[in-house]
Amino acid sequence: MSNDSSDEKGGHICVCICTFKRPETLQILLDKIRAQVTSGLLTFSVNVVDNDLTGSARHVVEQFEKRSDVPIRYQIEPRQNISLARNMVISTASGDYFALIDDDEFPTETWLISLFRMMKKHRVAGVLGPVQPYFDKRAPSWLIRSGICNRPSWPSGTFLTSERTRTGNVLLDSRIFRGMTAPFDPQQGRRGGEDISFFRRLANQGARFVWCQEAPVFEVIGPPRWKKTYYIRRSALNGTNSGRMLREDFSSSWPSVLRSALSVPVFLSFLPFALLFGQHVFIRDLCRVSYHFSRVCGFGGLPIVGERDD
Repeated sequence: MSNDSSDEKGGHICVCICTFKRPETLQILLDKIRAQVTSGLLTFSVNVVDNDLTGSARHVVEQFEKRSDVPIRYQIEPRQNISLARNMVISTASGDYFALIDDDEFPTETWLISLFRMMKKHRVAGVLGPVQPYFDKRAPSWLIRSGICNRPSWPSGTFLTSERTRTGNVLLDSRIFRGMTAPFDPQQGRRGGEDISFFRRLANQGARFVWCQEAPVFEVIGPPRWKKTYYIRRSALNGTNSGRMLREDFSSSWPSVLRSALSVPVFLSFLPFALLFGQHVFIRDLCRVSYHFSRVCGFGGLPIVGERDD
């Protein structure tokens, strides 16, 4: 942990990590956290919850603890459910702020301080940053060119609606969790969408969230995610979850569902021509079909994909 001299103190950040059978990327993440530059403005620690009953992350955490002065805590949530793991990591964390990052991501060395400064500047409930894909040299060219791993971003200071939020790169004021027994819904822990539901509840209570473009993290896109079927299924799951959420407020959501219903035949009609432009165009269009079709089905109570597979 790097600390430069400064009289200004900003409190303590607990970096919260939920992990499941990804010891290699978890080790990279912990090493990057260890190298965070704080400029004396803050202190930080790490809280790891292993969602693997066998404790596959224990050795990585123990090795980190031996070679680092960053305080770290390790626990196991034996029931495989991301909501249960997140609820445990939050309930056992301590600090003024909680930073959430996925176990297949790694940050830049100014990640924490950038999020912290934006939090102080806008005095909001949470600050989110970009998640950018990280490919190694063996990744297929169609995947890189397709752009399906890219996520949207906005200028720093942009206030975000709950639909633009997620837990992959976010700093939260720990006070928002006071009185919460289960911030993330366990019923959504296997099918997804639990993070958007969490942010939506907070937004309805008046919480505000802002974007910080200067605090990127990088998502490792490894071999298990080099298959086209992975992205088609992921699009179907995202569409299903979106349809479920839209179903909760039919009066205001039906235009979105109608747009999806109209989009399906448009993208389908383009599919035969998409191959002429390359695999990257074809898979991108096919994912759009999968998303919009599943969104309509999810809205109608007919989920195409029920659970996440990673």
